[in-house]
Amino acid sequence: MDKVIKGEYIQYLKLFFFSVYIFVLPIAHTAAIQSFSLVLFLLLLAITDFKKVDFKNLLKIKWLLVILFAFIVLAYLSLFYSIDIKASLKEVNKELVRNVFVMIVVFLFFSIYSIDKITPYIYSIITILFIHTIINLYTWYLADFSFNVRTGGLLDGYINKGGGERFAIWTSFAISASIAIFLYKNKFIGAMFFLLSILSMFSTHTRAGYLAALCMVILIAFATIKSRLIKVLTILFFIIFIIGVYLNSHNFSHRYNLKASNNYIALMKKAPNEMGKEYKKLNLDYSISSRISMWKAAIIYSSNHPFEPTGYGRFLYGKNIVKLNSKENQPFSVYSQVHNEFLGILFSLGIFGLMLFLSFWIYFLKKSYSLIKNNINNATSMFGFTMFFGGIGFIVNLCFGNFFGDTEAKFFYMMFGIILAISIKNDIKNF
Repeated sequence: MDKVIKGEYIQYLKLFFFSVYIFVLPIAHTAAIQSFSLVLFLLLLAITDFKKVDFKNLLKIKWLLVILFAFIVLAYLSLFYSIDIKASLKEVNKELVRNVFVMIVVFLFFSIYSIDKITPYIYSIITILFIHTIINLYTWYLADFSFNVRTGGLLDGYINKGGGERFAIWTSFAISASIAIFLYKNKFIGAMFFLLSILSMFSTHTRAGYLAALCMVILIAFATIKSRLIKVLTILFFIIFIIGVYLNSHNFSHRYNLKASNNYIALMKKAPNEMGKEYKKLNLDYSISSRISMWKAAIIYSSNHPFEPTGYGRFLYGKNIVKLNSKENQPFSVYSQVHNEFLGILFSLGIFGLMLFLSFWIYFLKKSYSLIKNNINNATSMFGFTMFFGGIGFIVNLCFGNFFGDTEAKFFYMMFGIILAISIKNDIKNF
């Protein structure tokens, strides 16, 4: 009896440290707590379950391991091309190797757990997403619901002098989780959570966040609505909505003026450095114009040197682009990041790096979708749904920022480990 009680106590302790780790990820200045809770969680796994681990399970994800191994090797080789070897090495070790290690460890240990033991972790994740949605809305309340404030919860909102961009990723997962609850658990709670998560996304005032939410809702509608009539009506609704936003967007700020799209297309034809003068003549938004300038500068270099890396690191773009491109092909406003994770990988690791990165994401989407399709139980389907469509939202956000080294990546890798464990435990095949 004492052993049973002690065993249950240890299980609760694991869940506690896991929950603490996930909870503090979207909170600024909590690196120490993140490390402490993660180490204790992994340590408890090792102490209690190491002898049960079947390392042969690694063979069941061998292709993913090949992709990751090749990506890591390429990242290390890029150090020979890096303008700042110390910075590159730090990012490879801290933001790539460590996260992959955690993902593999979580996969190995969770693959020996039954679904009943994994279920509390799933509910913990979704509950934490709900809690941070409430916290973000509360920060908006503190700002008197001001439309001049971009909230970002406790991560990168106005409280921490941020822009809300990173928190928009967490909001994407919250939106996905709310719909998952609606479909698989409780319609009333799911509907309320959905409304709150949409408000939470709106409060961040991030264009990437809005686009992510729109893409997610459209894809979810197409995937879940079975009636052809309702599906057609839904398509018509989104078409009318998008046209309506387009026609009235000139009444919004420059940031949201879709009617200026032709001018942005004209801007793209200019050399990156020339765009600095051109966007002022066309009365375009500085933020969008500077991004276009940075993206084109990265594409120009990568098209001329498709296989040559420049050094792994999200914050080396600004130094490298000035060094590697001619004055004409340098962006008119040089940021440390290229503000697009996929172009960032292409620029830093070349075409092979981008191919491996895309393969990694495809593997994630296939595995998370397989949890929905196989429908083991409501909890795993809810988890797969949250991760698949939340992952879509994450991808959209990555098209406008370099976020795959922050705490959002830590969350992603751990979730991927759990997804893989559930898939292997139940011998789930990809769709």
